[in-house]
Amino acid sequence: SDDPDSPFFRPKIPDFTARSGITDIVNRPISDDIMFFVNMFIDNDFFEFLCDQTNLYADQVILAAPRPFTRYSLYQTWTPVSVKEMKKFLGLILITGIIKKPTLKMYWTEDPLFCTPIFSKTMPRNRFESILAFLHFIDNSIFHESSDRLYKIRPVLERLSDNFSKVYTPEIQLALDEGMLAWRGRLRF
Repeated sequence: SDDPDSPFFRPKIPDFTARSGITDIVNRPISDDIMFFVNMFIDNDFFEFLCDQTNLYADQVILAAPRPFTRYSLYQTWTPVSVKEMKKFLGLILITGIIKKPTLKMYWTEDPLFCTPIFSKTMPRNRFESILAFLHFIDNSIFHESSDRLYKIRPVLERLSDNFSKVYTPEIQLALDEGMLAWRGRLRF
């Protein structure tokens, strides 16, 4: 039926004519390097955004913190994070999802039984903890709590969604089953 109020109404769905797959490869020389593909989806602008928001949040927190700082205080030793550092930081975060250890400090241990050298070779533990403490995705001074439960990470979600939709066109048939995710909790959003 063509009547939208009818219980038998079926909307006209246009034929799928898009060419699926990675859409941006025609504009770039192809490389076997995995970073070529990572950079297609997560570009430098994204990392600059993360650095800007993290540095802004660090400035806001340090400015509001009570004085005087102790000699080795996180606030005293903070220096703005760079894009290169942010990439290293996020790389280490990804590795912590693969290599499980009981505490964060154990990733930097020199104990031969538990040592994972890539962590200490990539970034000092104190610097990692500083970036982790100040990692932020939205300017708190202009955006306050809203009914959107994801408002704190909304800018990241939107940027990633935009980047992914520019680079990749999905196939005509998609399936996502909650059984693919090992999680039993509930989400209100």
